[in-house]
Amino acid sequence: MSNSRRIRKWPFVTAIIFAVVISACWFIFGHWADIAHIMGRGLLNGVWFSWFFPNGWNLLGATPFFWWIFSAVVLGIILLLKGTKTEERTSYYSKTQYRVITRWWYTVTACVTAVLVIISGVSLWYIEETAAKHYIADNQAVFVVSNPEEAPSVLRKVERSDASIVNITEGDITFDWEQRIASATGAVNVMKRTGDAITNTELMSETIAYIYNDSSAGGSWTAIRNGINRQDIYGVSTWSGTGEKVVNCEFKGQYELNRAFGGQWGRNLSDDIAEFDARFQYDNIDVYGYCDDGEPIIVIPGTKTVGADVRTVNQAYGVLVIRGSQSGNPVITHVLDAKPGDFPGPVYPKRLADSQRELLDWAAGRCWWWEECFGLDTTSVSSQAGNSTNFLLKNKADGRLYWVTPLKPASTDSQTLVAYSVIAADEMTSGTLNQQRVYVMNDDDDRIVNLDDLENVVIDAVRSADPGFFTGDSPGRIVEFLPVSNTKWQVFAEVGGRVKYRIDVSVGARMGTELFVVDDGGKEEAIDDGPSTPSENATCDDPSSLNDAELARCIADLANELEQRNNG
Repeated sequence: MSNSRRIRKWPFVTAIIFAVVISACWFIFGHWADIAHIMGRGLLNGVWFSWFFPNGWNLLGATPFFWWIFSAVVLGIILLLKGTKTEERTSYYSKTQYRVITRWWYTVTACVTAVLVIISGVSLWYIEETAAKHYIADNQAVFVVSNPEEAPSVLRKVERSDASIVNITEGDITFDWEQRIASATGAVNVMKRTGDAITNTELMSETIAYIYNDSSAGGSWTAIRNGINRQDIYGVSTWSGTGEKVVNCEFKGQYELNRAFGGQWGRNLSDDIAEFDARFQYDNIDVYGYCDDGEPIIVIPGTKTVGADVRTVNQAYGVLVIRGSQSGNPVITHVLDAKPGDFPGPVYPKRLADSQRELLDWAAGRCWWWEECFGLDTTSVSSQAGNSTNFLLKNKADGRLYWVTPLKPASTDSQTLVAYSVIAADEMTSGTLNQQRVYVMNDDDDRIVNLDDLENVVIDAVRSADPGFFTGDSPGRIVEFLPVSNTKWQVFAEVGGRVKYRIDVSVGARMGTELFVVDDGGKEEAIDDGPSTPSENATCDDPSSLNDAELARCIADLANELEQRNNG
């Protein structure tokens, strides 16, 4: 009976093994780019390097995570070898021997596990601080205030800390950014709906980028139109927002590219990138394209993983430029260093800017959970959902591109913006980080803005000009507040993904609005009889006598005063 059961089991087991092997081969073939990035040609830039040995095969430089896994494995082996005993149990049909865990090993296991958890917590704290020192120490992050002797309340924790790893310097916010023609979401919708109706293609919305031309021509939105269902990549879509149609420069002819992002059967562009240099790491949000005299060009700012103490961190690792060719094979060029003006878009990766900004919480040194911690965070208002960080803006003064992120105090539900993180986006040196400058406004600065209040002002302005805008089967919505200067923001009012109004909002003591109607082609026309602006002599004593703009200004003043008291 026993032998016959074994014989019947073997075909079943063989089928399972065969299925597992085939599945593994299929996975490796279909995800070669991912595996190449993980393994990194020798395993040192992938799992082993990132998780266990950031300094190479050196046990003394192994990560705490490695020692945690090592201890758990040793404990498991000891538990299996020494923590079991054999018991013989008799049933109605047969007598069977079992190996069971002894009771005292339950206690040992619980104690050792508790110790490992504690060690892990302390280790994670330590390696997080190591990352913070890499990304923001040694003048990598600088707080800029108008008077360092009387820093704003949001920086008091930094001033009190002996472990501060950033500098506080004197300066002022003197921004003057070029305006955009539409929001990112609106541009994506326009390029999807009015672009070429090419089958088996789709717009890669994550590659949306605002490309600045010369000062007289303004800028335009671009995105890569990828191939799907075994179709090659199509090209780069461009929308200037001036009433013209979406323009596509295609990968064809002398610019042929027989690849696609996510392509199969050896036609995945990510595979070519991995084979070109497996150390080059990127995300689709770092990818963008543009057209150069009819030639589509793909640009990918990337990073490289390096060791720092007992953990790994990222540094800039140049820019990959991908072009097509007569043969259809990709022509890949690796630009290690880039200067302002070399590219029409960013060369410093968004993900790297995110890492530098997110670790600002460590600027005040170590703080435990019962202390009041320093921190700056991004806004969470609905109008900024999915697009509240890393605005690529062009400074009118120097003509350079910057990643700009408005910030509010952390650990609060207030949407009062008190600081701006600014990182140069148009230059990059491989193996380094660009400096992050965080401009923090004084507590009584009129330029401090609360986005909730600003949103209410905009809603009232749009409703005054268009009473039915927020009603009906397809109600409109407010999207993407964008700083334009020290005293002005712009925002878009969209219906069904299309921009209908652009609104300029002044902040501070005078909170006026200007509405511009945007037609289907992107042309603008100012509304002469727009909503009223606040009077300079208006007071907040009698709310019923105030117009909408004056009432909004009073609300903003009260919110700012409450915020200052809470921070103080």
